[in-house]
Order: sequence, then C-alpha cells, then structure tokens
Amino acid sequence: MAYEKASAHLHRESGECLIEHMCRHPEGMGSATLREYARVPASDFERRVSDEVIRALNNYHTPRSLDSIPADTGAQRAEWLRDHKVVSITRFASGVIELVPMRRERGGLRGMRDRAIEIPPDAVRTQLPSGLRKAFEDAE
Repeated sequence: MAYEKASAHLHRESGECLIEHMCRHPEGMGSATLREYARVPASDFERRVSDEVIRALNNYHTPRSLDSIPADTGAQRAEWLRDHKVVSITRFASGVIELVPMRRERGGLRGMRDRAIEIPPDAVRTQLPSGLRKAFEDAE
C-alpha cells in the first residue's frame, strides 16, 4: 500500500458533505472516482465525517472492474463543480492523511498543494473534522 485516496465534496448551499469512494484504476492508471458517496449532513459533520473518510480510504484497494467506473459528461461535471467545494484526501503508508483543497480550473480541478493540511495517524479522529473544515474554506 503506497497510498489510499478519497475525496470530500461540500455543497455550497446546504453544507452537506459527501465523501466519495475511489479505487485504484482497474487498468493501473492511477485512481478512479466511483461516484459512490457517503452523505454527512451538516448537522452531523463533527460526529460522522472521520468515520466516513476512514471507511472510504479502507475501501480504496477493493478490486473493481472497468465497467464500475462511471463516465461524466462535461456538462454534468461543470454543474457538480459549481455546486460543491472539493478536497482531495490521501492516506500514505505512514498513516498520515493529507487534505488538499481543490480549485476549479479549465472545467476540472487543480490541487492547491501550498495549502495542504497533514494530519498525523494518532490524531485522525480528533483533527480530521477541523482539518476538512479548513480545507473547505481554502477550496475555490
């Protein structure tokens, strides 16, 4: 295990957070999004978000077929990005979790690595909610 990935999407109006499950691409080309989301209402964010992120990261290496990787149209993706702020989540082999706020760029997303937040393995449950909130504040 070199790393595991997920992403968090915060709805700009409702405050609902969606934790997106990702997987290793079946053809070995990095990571793939699955469009499978764990919904965390704004009112439950502090209580539930750490568990949902950990669950998504733990499922990263579950084998998937190429047919399970959905395709987006450009219009669907653009609408989604207008409505949500996005944070990339990576757990490294050391157990450190890195949160990278994303910004919209040319119809897609680009990570703002200079604003990345690192959470040590022994503090994930206590620091992940506040770290995600900070990363969402920085996301564009």
